[in-house]
Amino acid sequence: MTTTSPSSLAPSRRSTVVLLSIIGAAVAAYVAIWLVGLDLAVRPPLPARIQADDVTGMISLVSDLTARLAALGTLGVLSGVVGFTPRGTDHTISDRARRLLPWAGRLGQVWFAASLLNTFANPAYVNGVPIGTTMRPQAWWTFIWASPSGLAWLASALVAAAVVAAVYTSRHWASFLIGLVAGVIALAFVGVTGNVTVGYNHDWATDAMVAIAFTAIPLMTAALGAWL
Repeated sequence: MTTTSPSSLAPSRRSTVVLLSIIGAAVAAYVAIWLVGLDLAVRPPLPARIQADDVTGMISLVSDLTARLAALGTLGVLSGVVGFTPRGTDHTISDRARRLLPWAGRLGQVWFAASLLNTFANPAYVNGVPIGTTMRPQAWWTFIWASPSGLAWLASALVAAAVVAAVYTSRHWASFLIGLVAGVIALAFVGVTGNVTVGYNHDWATDAMVAIAFTAIPLMTAALGAWL
């Protein structure tokens, strides 16, 4: 009969606590989004947004949160692959890193799908029109180019697609480093709703959000990568 020492159980318990904390935070975020959507639904529409409907608003909120959480998860796995697992002399990833990649592939697909959905839902919500309006190809393209946040979600979807392709086709360490850096930039672009400030009259609030995004996203992904 074999016995397990208490010291060997401690890391497992800590991992369980961290996992439950992550799940709890995600559930709390979805509950908060749902409550925000319900609150917005009972408010009268703003001027020039008379056509705004509750379904479009809820789809935009839920897909927004889903894309951000899935992106953080995907980038966290890539961070683990790039920074916390050994690599071979030929710059290929290790067996341990390969065991992590399926998680990046699944989360990346969710990231891509939610980002793509938000290229329709977010411009519709921002401009106060039903999501069906942006479902027409010509209208979708017009709304995308007229909406900085729509462009940010399009960039997010493209990066997510590239990351998923790399996960399933590449085993070179550099591919995942490039995917990680591109993902951080894309997620930061979404974090500032696609706004870029230049010149003497910039919006310092946007600049502050850029700094916060480029600080918080790498820290969160690195923490998740280290935990994995």
